[in-house]
Amino acid sequence: MAPSRRNRVSVVVFNAKKQAYLIFTLKMKHIFSDRPDESDHEVQRFFPPPLALFERADYCENMDFALHGATSNIIAVTSRARTIVYDADSNLLSPGPDLCAIKLRPILLPVGDSSFVAMSLYPHGAGPHFESIDLSQGSSACWRVLPELPGPRSYLMDHDCSEVTAYFVAGTRVWVSLHGMGTFSFDMTTRQWRKEGTWMLPVIGRAVLAPAGGGGGPPLLFGFCDSAAHLCACDIEASPPVVRVTWEDNAYPKEWCDRIRCGMASTLGDLTYFGGGRFCTAIVMMGEYNNPLQFLCITALQVTANLELIKRRFRCYLMEPEEETAYFL
Repeated sequence: MAPSRRNRVSVVVFNAKKQAYLIFTLKMKHIFSDRPDESDHEVQRFFPPPLALFERADYCENMDFALHGATSNIIAVTSRARTIVYDADSNLLSPGPDLCAIKLRPILLPVGDSSFVAMSLYPHGAGPHFESIDLSQGSSACWRVLPELPGPRSYLMDHDCSEVTAYFVAGTRVWVSLHGMGTFSFDMTTRQWRKEGTWMLPVIGRAVLAPAGGGGGPPLLFGFCDSAAHLCACDIEASPPVVRVTWEDNAYPKEWCDRIRCGMASTLGDLTYFGGGRFCTAIVMMGEYNNPLQFLCITALQVTANLELIKRRFRCYLMEPEEETAYFL
C-alpha cells in the first residue's frame, strides 16, 4: 500500500553530547510546490525544539527507527536488544518487548501498518538473525524468531564478512541482499524465505518500491545506486533486476552535488516516499572547508510516469556541533 500524502515528517538526530537520539517534527507543506526556488538551499533553517529523546543505555548502543503507520508513533530497536516506543499523541517514551537476540547495527523495517522486521546489518554468528513483531496485538505483542535463510546454516555462523547490502518491502514480502550470498525475500504471511537469485540488488541500503509517477503501472524500486548518492529506478520484475534510469546530478542543487563528489556528505542519505510520485532525499552534509558545522539537506522530487525527475524545493537545517547523524522518517 502506498503511503498517504503527508505534510509533516519526523527526523531523529543523534546528539553525541547528550548520548541520545532527539526527535523533531518538520513541516513539509510547501516543499513540493511546482514553483521551485533555486535559492532555497542557501537559506539556513533551524530545528524546532525536540519533542523527546531516546537515551542510549551505554556509549556502544546504536539504534534504528521506523514509523508505526497505524498510529504515527516512532519505534526504535537497539543493539542491546531493546525496543522503545515514542507515542506521538502523548510525547512519551515507553519500553517495548525485548528482541530475542542482540542485533549488531540493527535494521528495522515496517511491513504494513503494524508489523515490523528486525535484523542486523552484519547478520553473522549464531543468531537468531531475523525477528518480527505485530504491534496490533497490543500488550501481548512480542518479538518472534523468523526462520533462517535457506542454504547452509553454517554460512552466517562462520563468515564474519556477511553484510546486508540492500533491503526493501514489497507488500507482505521483505527483500534482502547479503554480500556473498545473493538476494532473498521473506513472506510475512507464509513465514517462508525464497531465494530470488545469486545476484545483488543494484541499490545500496534502504530502498523504496513505488509506482512511477504515482500511477497504476508496475512498481519500480527507487534507491541510491552508489556512494555518490545517485538516485536510480530499477525494474525488479526482471531477474536480475534492471536499472531503468539513473539520475546523476539532477536530484540536488549543483553546490550539493559538488560537495557529495568531494566526500563532504557524512552519510549516504535517506529516501522517503510521500505518495503520488513524490519523494524526499535527506543527506547530512558538511559545511565549507574549515567549517565544522553540518547540515541536514532535504530535496523534494517528483518522478513522472515517463521517469522524468523534477526538482521541487530544498530545505537546509543547521545541526548543532555535537549532532552527528540523522534519520528521516
